[in-house]
Amino acid sequence: MSVVQVSKDTVAAVASACTQTMVGFPFNTVKVRLQLGGNVYKSTLQCALHIIKNDGVFGLYKGLTSMLLGQQLTNVTLLASYSQYRRFFDASYEFVGSNNNSQENFWTIPVAGCFAGITNAFALCPAELVSVRLQTQNHQSSGASRMSKLETRYSGPIDCVKQIVRANGVRRGLFTGLWPTIAREAVGCTFWFSAYETSRKYFVTQVLPAENRNELFGYEIALCGMCSGVSFWTMAFPFDTAKSRLQTQRSTGSGVYNGVFDCICRVAKEEGFKALYKGYGVAVVRAALTGSSVFFTYEQIRSALG
Repeated sequence: MSVVQVSKDTVAAVASACTQTMVGFPFNTVKVRLQLGGNVYKSTLQCALHIIKNDGVFGLYKGLTSMLLGQQLTNVTLLASYSQYRRFFDASYEFVGSNNNSQENFWTIPVAGCFAGITNAFALCPAELVSVRLQTQNHQSSGASRMSKLETRYSGPIDCVKQIVRANGVRRGLFTGLWPTIAREAVGCTFWFSAYETSRKYFVTQVLPAENRNELFGYEIALCGMCSGVSFWTMAFPFDTAKSRLQTQRSTGSGVYNGVFDCICRVAKEEGFKALYKGYGVAVVRAALTGSSVFFTYEQIRSALG
């Protein structure tokens, strides 16, 4: 493991995290509200307008601070660990987006992606928990899940962390929803990296030689990132729905679900299979934008660092 390589991976990952969070956070706020169930919102647009009406435009950015800091940590963890896992299986691997990477041993992509996702889940879970709790304040939900109104309990991310730790401790509190996060990240990152590397391989092997150039254009990197983002959420969305519900039920004291699979099965049984994909539309739009921004930013900075 080269300290220089890891340092360069880290710098590029931090920069891409800032871009990713600012672009995608409002979509994430709407997605979480829709996932909580009930018949509160008839459409994604209605949900967004309701948030803006009650909390202003900045209501779409509730929990941004914790997610911005958390996203920097998780991007570093995800992208750096993925590169390290790839280098473990293939010593010739340089970094995500390098045209010098071997086009062989593609089996290492899903394996490294899965391991990187599991590693990332431990960094991501506390940040998302705080963000979800702040995003769902003052949200009224009804229906099969019988989730009650979430009162305004937290004045900010620090106060939220303090209350969670005071009530349930660090392990049982801040890591609420860890298992669905692990499941989502393991499945999602397997497809996230596989889609990105596969689509990028197409451009490198088919487009670059034909047009006699050495580097991908920015829009080509963005397209690869869009493919990766859509792949992630299409495969992992039911686990994300379970995570959102498990992370909010503790704050209401409702105790509706006993775990990730119990949550998924009960939501599908009581509300229909489509309920597991509530908010999927806005999540895909967000994924396309964040996927393109994160890989574009990462590649540009990582390549500049050499």
